[in-house]
Amino acid sequence: MTRHSRFVAANPAERVLVRFARDELLWCGHLGDLEVPWRDGTRHAGPTVLDLVLREGPANRGRWRLRTAQEFLEPASTSADARFLPALASGGRLVREEGEFLRVEKPSTISIGATTLRLALGLYGGELDASYEALAAEAAGAWREDLERARALYLAVREAPGGRLLETPAVAALRPSGNVSEKIEQGILRQVCEQLGVDPDLEIRRPRGRPGPKALADLEERDDLSEAGRYLRVTLHGDGRIGARLLSPVIGLAVGVDLARVPLLTLLALHARLGGAGEHDDVQLLEAFLDRSAPSWRAQAQMHAQERQAPPAVADDPYAILGVTRAMDLADITKAYRRAMQALHPDKGACPPWFAQAASLAYQRIKAVKTAEQENPSP
Repeated sequence: MTRHSRFVAANPAERVLVRFARDELLWCGHLGDLEVPWRDGTRHAGPTVLDLVLREGPANRGRWRLRTAQEFLEPASTSADARFLPALASGGRLVREEGEFLRVEKPSTISIGATTLRLALGLYGGELDASYEALAAEAAGAWREDLERARALYLAVREAPGGRLLETPAVAALRPSGNVSEKIEQGILRQVCEQLGVDPDLEIRRPRGRPGPKALADLEERDDLSEAGRYLRVTLHGDGRIGARLLSPVIGLAVGVDLARVPLLTLLALHARLGGAGEHDDVQLLEAFLDRSAPSWRAQAQMHAQERQAPPAVADDPYAILGVTRAMDLADITKAYRRAMQALHPDKGACPPWFAQAASLAYQRIKAVKTAEQENPSP
């Protein structure tokens, strides 16, 4: 329902920030030889309750497990907070102890559409300050609800047999919503719809190409704004440029790599890996980056998928496939074959797998002929 409000404003990037105090639950314990959370002045920092769990496998058949200490720490680092992967640590001002967790408070914001804010003003009596306070209180409450679901999910994973918890509808209900801004917008729009006698659940199909991905709309709320998931950070600069860097290693890409320098086929593989792992926030951020930096990426992804499904007919001449002549001896043909296989290696991402299969089959055919000719030379 939130997406419908973006058709009202002439400028979909016209959004408003509402600041609020957000709670986090930091886990207390040891990871390797490091005690967490650690103290950083008046701030406590460390892994949050949601950082402790990880889902693996397809969305509907995945399993949850607890992260290992090795997945949190960077062994080569020396300082306490630098030993953590950037996406797996948070912090704030201590509020109180809660069993194996510390509740801390940190400043945060939600982003709502300007049109939605005008509707909220009507709901809250037209007073701007009162409306901001009400929205901030709702955001803080929604975030606390997310934390409680995250704590329940962590406890369920910890108590599961073998430390593996199968994804079921009941387990999926424990997953935090992860988008408080959208939840608050939906609440406002639902209240307005109910007051006007309109069904808020009425399905409205979105025209093709509108609006842009939600992640990009969130990034455009102010100049030089960054948003981060578990694996990447995307930054929208004031001049319209967009950048993205990795926060955690994945599919052979190192931490800190600039995605603008990564080939498109590798980015498509990254998109597939993040989607398969259920990292929806990172998928949205990556799609926002691709929509701005490579607008035709969806069409290219579709073409690439079709190419990988079934190879087209290839020439039946094995010499033509390898680019060699019949006059060449087997040693030279073998060298040409090895050069071809190096160029077609899957890590290079330049060709679909059937290219390598066709080259291998062609070489085997030529080798068999050449070997027979050597063993039975013509008189």
